[in-house]
Amino acid sequence: MKNWKERALQMEAYVRQDDQEGRNGTHGVLERADVVWAVWSDDGETPVVRVIRGRDLDGPDLKHGALQFQNELGALETAALHGDEIGLRKDGRTLDLPKPAVPRHLISLLMLDPVLFYDGTEMEFVCPFEVEGA
Repeated sequence: MKNWKERALQMEAYVRQDDQEGRNGTHGVLERADVVWAVWSDDGETPVVRVIRGRDLDGPDLKHGALQFQNELGALETAALHGDEIGLRKDGRTLDLPKPAVPRHLISLLMLDPVLFYDGTEMEFVCPFEVEGA
């Protein structure tokens, strides 16, 4: 698997909000993940990914988790509610969003094996072209 966004999306699949298991996963990510990846889509098709916690952290022992949001504002509001608030620019209205949205060193960490999931287990990424029984 060469695409880091695919890996972020596979992590997100474990923490959906439509059942109790998903809600528990969401709570687990917010409570235990060192690096939180936020995923949403502006057009309903193309995923957008941003790191909302742990941008400056590095190392193979970091726990990763991803959450799905309706939009970027929802991701930033959730981060702020859990102690990861992004400040405002000098104008007092515009969020001072750090660039890039996903630091290169975190992309590199996500592409290494093993990647620790928020609960401490090793994440098993599935290649989208993998054929069962092959």
